[in-house]
Amino acid sequence: MDGALEITVPNLGEGVRYVTVKSILRSNGEFVREDEGVIEVETDKAVVEIPSPTDGCVCNITCKPGDILPVGSNLLIIRKNLKGEGETTFLASNQKRKKDSVPSKNINIESGNSKREETLSACQQALVGSMKKSAAIVVPATVERDISWDFIDLIKKHFRKNEKNVVPRSMEIICWAISKSIERFDKFKIKIDFDDTIIFSEKTILGIAVADNNDDLLNHVVSVYQCSDVISFVNTFRSSLVRREKGYHSVSISDMSSLGAHRATPVVVHPSVATIFIGSPFDIFTKNGWGRKASLSVTFDHRVMNGAYVAAFLVDIEDNIKAYAKLLGV
Repeated sequence: MDGALEITVPNLGEGVRYVTVKSILRSNGEFVREDEGVIEVETDKAVVEIPSPTDGCVCNITCKPGDILPVGSNLLIIRKNLKGEGETTFLASNQKRKKDSVPSKNINIESGNSKREETLSACQQALVGSMKKSAAIVVPATVERDISWDFIDLIKKHFRKNEKNVVPRSMEIICWAISKSIERFDKFKIKIDFDDTIIFSEKTILGIAVADNNDDLLNHVVSVYQCSDVISFVNTFRSSLVRREKGYHSVSISDMSSLGAHRATPVVVHPSVATIFIGSPFDIFTKNGWGRKASLSVTFDHRVMNGAYVAAFLVDIEDNIKAYAKLLGV
């Protein structure tokens, strides 16, 4: 099929050879954005959402919930859609999904009016408590920079040429570039105790913000040390997410690149020293013609670094992506 990409069960590492299909997130003919989830699969350790590698329409779904499939098995096909066909289906399905996702627990609806009472979950209460304590000690500031998304697209296109390749997601490429830059900008490895003692970590420890089914915000920890290339980083990254590791992280990553959110001011929660927001790519006309860019916003603790340091850090992240694309010859 012309312009079609086959979605298969990915290699999830950790000796995983089979997965169970947990749920089908999209329907045949439905339009999806790049990096949006299309299928959830379950291993004995975690539930993993498989994303779409491109904008397009879902077709030929070949699996159903409950199927047990080996790594590499075909799941569905995404037909590339560059003209936005299927947008109506995309919007309608998103609206239905929002209606269906209204939480049903801890809610008291009074008869005869629209008042609704809802209790925060224990996880959310703990996060709010941490935010309140953090607000009393952190001195936050934010620096934002647009980076080229074209090189990210080229890197993914390079790995898609061979169906046996591990194809990195956009967020994974950016996280790799961030980890490389942290090796040179080591203030992003700092942990500050409540007595203002500064501790440097040998490893780069990232916290990946993930919303669970109850809309509670969790941070899964990815610890990396000298991952020189994207693929070795991706393997470490995915294995860590499968294990759902928790713990301290010096930098949090908030990825909104597939949700249509272009800009935001993230929040730093102590003892982390920075939170990095990844925005959705947008089209822009430059002297070289049309291209794609996306915003990276860093909110940081001004006690340990300044704006010029963070601005240079953002430049270095984009340089890492460009250099890797050049290394691949794309």
